[in-house]
Amino acid sequence: MPVLVMIEVHRPCYDPTRRHRTRRTAPHRTAPHRTAGEYPMLTLTLDQDTEYRLSRAAQEAGRPVAELLRVAVLAYLEDLDDAEAADRAYERYLKGEERAFSLEDVERDLGVAR
Repeated sequence: MPVLVMIEVHRPCYDPTRRHRTRRTAPHRTAPHRTAGEYPMLTLTLDQDTEYRLSRAAQEAGRPVAELLRVAVLAYLEDLDDAEAADRAYERYLKGEERAFSLEDVERDLGVAR
């Protein structure tokens, strides 16, 4: 039976009348969601094995499950950004807008040649 995990999403409020961001949080407004109190919730369905492994990893790390999930999601999004940047660079290379350098040339230019 799948396990239902609810995740809170916090976004910093922006008040144009203040010079700095406030410490309050505002709900994410880009997609429909469930809310608990004033914070929106995302629903994640995990199988029992994955939920057990996640709980165990959180316990071993001494961190909340929500923090592990937040870190994992951010790492995944950063990986997506990196992959998209690499795809764009490769397209520029194919069009002749970017040059390629061998590892040997880079090592020599940096003074770390073996």
